[in-house]
Amino acid sequence: MISTNTRRSALALLATAGLLAGCGGDDEKNAVVPTDAAATTAEVATTPAPTPSEKQKKALDSPTGKWATSVCTGLAKNSLELQPPNVDPANPSSTRDSLIGFFDQVSKQLNGQIKVLKDAGDPPAGRKTHAKAIDRLDGIEKSVEKLGSSVKASKATSEKDISLIVAKLGKEMTDLSGYQGPIVDLTKNSDLKQVLAAEPACASFL
Repeated sequence: MISTNTRRSALALLATAGLLAGCGGDDEKNAVVPTDAAATTAEVATTPAPTPSEKQKKALDSPTGKWATSVCTGLAKNSLELQPPNVDPANPSSTRDSLIGFFDQVSKQLNGQIKVLKDAGDPPAGRKTHAKAIDRLDGIEKSVEKLGSSVKASKATSEKDISLIVAKLGKEMTDLSGYQGPIVDLTKNSDLKQVLAAEPACASFL
C-alpha cells in the first residue's frame, strides 16, 4: 500500500511541476502525461499554433507586438521537457537525490522564464501587468525552491520516510496548481492579450 500511495503522490507531483515549469494554460492544452509508475516521464503537450490572420499579423508589427514576439519565443525556448525523478521507495537515498535534482530543474526553468520577462523590458502597453506577472512568477519559483530545500534537509533512510516526503511534496505542489503561467497573467491586460494571442509561440498556451 505504501508503494501505491507513493506512486500516486509522485504522479501528482510530476504533473503539477510540469504545468508550473511550462508556460501555463489549461489542462487540455498542457496535459502532463505520466507513462510509468515508479519512474514517470512528463511532456507538455500543446496543440498546434494557429496561423495568424492578417489582422493579427498587423498587430504583431506594432511595438507591443514585437515585444510579445520576443517574450513568446524566449519562453518557448525555455520550456523544456522535465527529466522525472526516479521514485523508488526501496532506495531512499537515491530517491532523495533524484527529487533534489528534479526540483533544481523546475526552479532553473522558472528562473529562466523570469529572466526572459525581465530581459524583454517593459512593454509599450501593460507595464503594470508585466510587473505583476514577474512578481507572481518569482513567488512561484521561491515556493518551488523552498520545497527543494525541504527535500535537501530531510532524512530518508526508509521506505516510510520516502513515502511521507513524496506525499507531502505532492500535496504542496498541488496547492500551487492554480497558477497558469506568465503568459496567462500577461493576458490580463487587453493590449497584451491581443498580441499574445496573435503570436504563434504563445497562442497555443491560451
